[in-house]
Amino acid sequence: MNKNEVKKKDIRHVSNWVYNEQDDTYICPNNRKVPFKCYSTRTDKYGFLWDFKIYECEDCSDCPLKAQCSKAKGNRQTHYNTVYEELKAKAQTSLWSVPNEQIYARRKIEVESVFGHFKGNRSFRRFSLRGLEKVRTEFGIVAMVHNLLKIAGILQLFSPEQRKMKKIPKKNSTFFFGIFILVTY
Repeated sequence: MNKNEVKKKDIRHVSNWVYNEQDDTYICPNNRKVPFKCYSTRTDKYGFLWDFKIYECEDCSDCPLKAQCSKAKGNRQTHYNTVYEELKAKAQTSLWSVPNEQIYARRKIEVESVFGHFKGNRSFRRFSLRGLEKVRTEFGIVAMVHNLLKIAGILQLFSPEQRKMKKIPKKNSTFFFGIFILVTY
């Protein structure tokens, strides 16, 4: 079972609840109303303002699903950001459209593994410099180092010591190295 399937079955996620647009209420998994309570605005650590609609369950005191649904001592509250939800739905539609599906599938193969390698194996998680030109230069250096390390790994793989251990003929190593140079340029 993948992550999305687990989320679809989890009763904590409001997206799995029934929404009644006419009354502006949700119906929780225990068939209780969760009506709109108030609007709220929060400022995050970067100074951005986020607007939320707060919904609160009428009574969670004797609910048998409370332990699975919420850790709150009182009634269950849910915060809904309309702008965020709309943008998320738009992104989902874009991702799963037929022409974009092929582009994103190819992107996973071609690019994402390299960025994952930068982050996971090289610990390059953020840029040290500011400004577009400086960031381009910094990323260019990271990409160069990545390519040089790939070349060094292939050279090591086809070194005389490795050839003796793996019994790789010399002519094959030259052929593979030539193909690698063509592919990288």
